[in-house]
Amino acid sequence: MVHARRRVEDLCECPASITSRHSMFSLWHNTGRSISKVGILGFATLWRTASLKPSAQTCSCIRRYSAEGKPAEGGGIRLTRQQRLYGTTWQASPASEQEGVATKLPAVWDFEDNQTYAQEVDLDKLVHPILITAYIKALKTAALSSLGGPDQEASLTRFLIRMDDLLAAAAPRMNYINFAAVVTASAQLWSAARKYDTFTNQADIHEGLVAVYQQCLQGLQGLQHRLVEMSAWEIRTVVWASATLGCNPDAVIPGMLHHLTFKFAQLTDATKEDQRPNAQACANLLWALATMRYPAAAEVVDAVCDRMYSLLQSTDQHIRPNAQHTANTFWALMKLKHAPSHDVASALLINLSALCQIPDLQPRSQSVSNCLLACAELGLSVSSTCLEALLKYLLEMHVSQVDYQHYCNTAWSLAVMRFLDFKTFALFLNKLTTKQLSARQLGRGRAQPNTWEARQLYQALAWLQPSPGSEQLEAWSCLHLWLQAVVLQPPTAPVNSPGQAELWHALDMQGMPFKAQVPCWMYWADAVLTPYDSSASPAILVLERPEDGLTNMPSRLLGHVALRNKMLEPFGTVVTIPYYPDSSSVASMAIDIEAAVEAKTGLPLDSFRY
Repeated sequence: MVHARRRVEDLCECPASITSRHSMFSLWHNTGRSISKVGILGFATLWRTASLKPSAQTCSCIRRYSAEGKPAEGGGIRLTRQQRLYGTTWQASPASEQEGVATKLPAVWDFEDNQTYAQEVDLDKLVHPILITAYIKALKTAALSSLGGPDQEASLTRFLIRMDDLLAAAAPRMNYINFAAVVTASAQLWSAARKYDTFTNQADIHEGLVAVYQQCLQGLQGLQHRLVEMSAWEIRTVVWASATLGCNPDAVIPGMLHHLTFKFAQLTDATKEDQRPNAQACANLLWALATMRYPAAAEVVDAVCDRMYSLLQSTDQHIRPNAQHTANTFWALMKLKHAPSHDVASALLINLSALCQIPDLQPRSQSVSNCLLACAELGLSVSSTCLEALLKYLLEMHVSQVDYQHYCNTAWSLAVMRFLDFKTFALFLNKLTTKQLSARQLGRGRAQPNTWEARQLYQALAWLQPSPGSEQLEAWSCLHLWLQAVVLQPPTAPVNSPGQAELWHALDMQGMPFKAQVPCWMYWADAVLTPYDSSASPAILVLERPEDGLTNMPSRLLGHVALRNKMLEPFGTVVTIPYYPDSSSVASMAIDIEAAVEAKTGLPLDSFRY
């Protein structure tokens, strides 16, 4: 049987071969069982090219095909959602076309096979949303292929001009899929273009792409009654593109992001499986929300996490989240300060450790370190089996495949999770030493970790520090000397953080002598109270802010805050003072200090006055 697309192309070349509506319907009927993806699009193009109006019987057949997602006569492939949309909106075509006005209209494959054609096509001929989408994709592909070449700026400028023209001329014919396609194209172009430093007008290009994005959001607002029809992937597209362009849709349409995220959450539990988001959509949505620092509702994040968990139950590896999906999910949850359930976290980590054994699906070093960093920050319980598998995989990778940051993140994370030991830390130092020697020999790459990474290593080493007189003290000192040889000790400059000034004023109000910003290894105490009785321990005062806890579990401190408190314990009794920027006053903080110090140290506040 002749392939549907090629048969339609042949007929388009020779429209005289179609003598009646009956022959058109016969072609539809005969190819219905083997019609390809472009079949349903091709017939509509053929009707227009041949200047024919489809019969009522043919339109009825194609609508049934479109609505049911299968040929009306049984058998055949299922249509995609976009193809079904095409069939159900046939009547949206101009009446003049349906009456048979002779005009040469573009076909979908005209754009697919010839990007130059897309740049020259008459916008008035883009009479249907499907053609508009093909046109947008062709222009995007042409612009992407030009990046890195001599005409990249001209190509991107041409894309912006054509998008402006399209939105001005064809907006009434565009649906939410078209607007989403423009938003996606703009984001993908910016994501690719910013990697090149050969642009002289990169800021202008970004400004132009953002302007196109904002026009599309205005178009979506006009289709607000149709937004309920957006699929999970289309919602992911708009939100992901917004984050990539550095924009928040709420700035253009207030409340839009709230609506889209809750709609996405609803689709995670849709009746039909093909309506539910896949792993990439879930990971991309969470990544975008975290990138925009959007305070997503806990129920939305939990719904997306539950969907990821359900995808992990599949036996099809193509459906299960891959390493990048897992890493993006953990990174986003860390930035959102939202801890997933134990079942979700465990399932994701077990899957990641299993992927380490599959050559084509193995994670990058960044994926492993990001997942472990998120687990440490969120206070997640990780099985020793998973930790050992991921650590073994990372340390067995060649040093050229692992960045300094990945080693340092992992070492610090293991300390927070209380899994780091002397042997493991020595392995990290050995890898860092090898990487340094390699960089110096090759004459490229960084010679040593940066200040932040060095601080992580020193904090991890501080966690390993044994008590005075311990048999391990000598081994720890050797590690300390080795670390000093690998990286210089980072500076311990004090950092003025919110609430410190109020704390000091409150102590002055109480008549308390204190030391401000006392360095303790790589951490700083906000204030230290020294008792007049030398046998008593000093009170180490640290402020506890709302952002120091998880959004869905405020009582659980973030990993770096918990480690700070742990590292300060050898210097005295750690006393946390709650600080609320909107409500804490100096007077109220003075009361809190007295209550907290007496409760934690067991000494009256007067014990620290002298």
